Amino acid sequence: YMAPQVVQKNTYSYKADIWSIGVILFEMLNGQTPFHSKNRAEFEGKVAASSYNLKDSVQNSLTLESILFLSQCLQHNELDRKCVTDLITHPYITTQYE
Repeated sequence: YMAPQVVQKNTYSYKADIWSIGVILFEMLNGQTPFHSKNRAEFEGKVAASSYNLKDSVQNSLTLESILFLSQCLQHNELDRKCVTDLITHPYITTQYE
């Protein structure tokens, strides 16, 4: 899925790619897209509200850091999305899990 700014044909920055990182990670963890919808209107509403839900079984197995990382990537407003520097130093990326 493209970032909201791209879909709306507004100007956008590299943070559109941050959105894409969030979508791909969500799909890898959850097994479906974050804004899975029955029709375009429902999809656009979910994207506008940044409304997405992880499956309970998935959410219960994730760390707080991973959930925060996702939410920081999937911010509708491009200005609210974290920058690359913040994300590469995010605990979800830097923490060694066993």
